[in-house]
Amino acid sequence: MMYDCNLKIYQTLNVQSEFNIGLLLLYIIEGSSNISINGKTNMYKSNDMIVINDLDHYRILSSKKSVIACLFLSRVELDKFFRFNKKYYINKDKLDLSVLKFYMNKLIVNYVNDQSENEKQNKILEYINQLVMTLHLYRKLDGTIISNNIDVYSGINYMYEHYKEKLYIGKVATQCLLSVRRFSNKLEEVTGMRFNVY
Repeated sequence: MMYDCNLKIYQTLNVQSEFNIGLLLLYIIEGSSNISINGKTNMYKSNDMIVINDLDHYRILSSKKSVIACLFLSRVELDKFFRFNKKYYINKDKLDLSVLKFYMNKLIVNYVNDQSENEKQNKILEYINQLVMTLHLYRKLDGTIISNNIDVYSGINYMYEHYKEKLYIGKVATQCLLSVRRFSNKLEEVTGMRFNVY
């Protein structure tokens, strides 16, 4: 089950992430924000939509009069509910932001609308589903990363599938047929984090 619809509305958002696991969709409702994704910084203003992919590094610095809607879809949710395979990322160059903005506006309206909780939840999930189905059209296979690190991704996949269990590096390394040291080094190379942090 998705928690709290994964939608949050912030007034002035200042956050930095070394590692994003999932998709983060930002919609600037009011004001402006300085957003850096993988070292490339842009200024976004009202009615702008930003998509942050899996494994992107990002920093958001917004002005004091900003209002930002953030929809976060974790990798587990994307895979389980929407069959959104880990091998894919969103090709932002070809993305039709007008369709995403349409569904994001519907989502925000229903989020703030005064209606019964059950009705509200159903509508919100419907619009999230529409939004993700739109994103499906812009998925692109990241073949270079996957082919060079297929063993590490099988370990990451194992961790996603067993996230409720106590995970030990030896057990995960064994699942992808690597030594603990090799798995640890490759995991850090792909994600930028050591196993215990990840």
